[in-house]
Amino acid sequence: MNPIDPELSRVQSEYEHIRRISTLLVRHDTDACIHTVIVQQCARALGADAVCLFFLRDDEHYEMVEEVGCTPEFKSQWRRIPKDYLPLLQLDDPHDCLFIGSADEFKAESPTATDLVINSKRKVVAYAPLVLKQIPIGVLGFSYNHVPKSLPDRKFVSAIANLVAQAIERVRLFERERHAREDAECANRAKTNFLANISHEIRTPLTAIKGFADLIASSEGLSSDQKHWTDRILKNARHLTGLIGDILDISKIESEAVEVNRCYFSLAELIEDVRAATVVNANEKNLYLNFTFDSTIEIYTDPAHLRQILINLIGNSIKFTLKGGIDVRFEVDRPSSKSASNLKITVQDSGIGISPSDREKIFEPFTQAFQPGQLFGGTGLGLYISKRIARILGGEISLEQSTPGAGTTFCFKLFCPTTVAQPQESGVSLTRPCLDGFTILLAEDAPDNRYLLNHILSGLGAQIDFAENGQEAVDKATAQPYDVIVMDIQMPVLDGNQATAELRARGLKVPVIALTACALASEREKSLQYGVSDYLTKPIDFMKLVHAVERYGTEAKRSKFQEI
Repeated sequence: MNPIDPELSRVQSEYEHIRRISTLLVRHDTDACIHTVIVQQCARALGADAVCLFFLRDDEHYEMVEEVGCTPEFKSQWRRIPKDYLPLLQLDDPHDCLFIGSADEFKAESPTATDLVINSKRKVVAYAPLVLKQIPIGVLGFSYNHVPKSLPDRKFVSAIANLVAQAIERVRLFERERHAREDAECANRAKTNFLANISHEIRTPLTAIKGFADLIASSEGLSSDQKHWTDRILKNARHLTGLIGDILDISKIESEAVEVNRCYFSLAELIEDVRAATVVNANEKNLYLNFTFDSTIEIYTDPAHLRQILINLIGNSIKFTLKGGIDVRFEVDRPSSKSASNLKITVQDSGIGISPSDREKIFEPFTQAFQPGQLFGGTGLGLYISKRIARILGGEISLEQSTPGAGTTFCFKLFCPTTVAQPQESGVSLTRPCLDGFTILLAEDAPDNRYLLNHILSGLGAQIDFAENGQEAVDKATAQPYDVIVMDIQMPVLDGNQATAELRARGLKVPVIALTACALASEREKSLQYGVSDYLTKPIDFMKLVHAVERYGTEAKRSKFQEI
């Protein structure tokens, strides 16, 4: 049997150490973990009694960040050392700064460190520079309590030091990326909070403006001028609400926070809703608005987002059309049963058209097709938002054709299941809602909104009690029974969510209708988790509120009767 070549054995051992260290270093991505791995594995590979990892901190000192095998006295004395304690590292070429020698040789090399070397009682001292792009970033130091039979090969030590330097840089890059990601997430949360707050601050007074204007508009004996003035107030309130909605929508799109809630719904009912939302602006400009569709079709998608897209597309056509009108056509494969179909919606107007140079810009945010001498208003977000939401729904919006001075046609294609609607009784009451005998606790800190909501709900027969903050709402709701609580969310002392959670914790099952100026879907979900029964946003749709109060109040009364 041939004896093993000592040199070959040494090389194989060094290779195994390098492989093991490399494997372990790539498994860790935090400073603390990788520093521990470095000193432990280097001690094993070099057979050292102690290993220290130093980083260059302020270009004047090295600071010990990790060690193994060092005495408390050594750690205290070497915790932070001046650069001149390691003179070789002052050379122009940092790769030639490796030192391995006896304690006496090190004292001769670094007289300023003599006392520290004597106190350490080490027989052999060594240090290797950690270099990245020709710049020292630290030092790997190791020592022996005895004189080993053979010192580590210098190339082997340099290879280990190179591995360590690369691992440290990788972790630093990862840490910088993680911190940047955390900063971005923090900035995104700050933006979301800002948008939620600004939404609340604007929507709350809008509720009062729109609500009181509605009351005036429904009054008898108004002159034609007074009716016209009131209509102007309502129109501008709706416009301002739309602008706020656009800003919130683009924020949700950019943060990928758009929620999709698909269901089957009547195409005819959706179109009537869209017509009601757009026909007033069309009539003001003496434009016709024509819808062509199959009234028997139901489609499966998100009705709220589809409604938003249609109102944006039609509203955009109305804005840029001066005479004539808008034709909206719905084409769908009529199925015999539920199946996926292509829904194609075209919005064709006789407006000013889009020049070839502007066609690439119209789907970009904050832009509008430029027309010299004409200002059309708006945020320039409608088409951008519509296109992004269409893609989220699984569809696509495109500019089908446009001729300057002759009109534009947009096309929205959506692949979605459809079915033929089955005749069924409507669940919506056609009679005037009646709240006679209803006891309602109205928790709202804004005096104008308290007055407005009291006027509407008490006018329908309800008995109203008030709370100006969440704690007062909890106190009153636990002291006497109510059929329904209408709860503002942002209130002092306790907010609406906290107050609802407290009521639920006390076992109260009274329906709570959240009424809030925050229209973010995440806030709606949070309120539902706190225990609210329904979530309505400001500016208030008073018919939705009244119907919600009627429905939940009736259910609450029925439950009380059954318990008796």
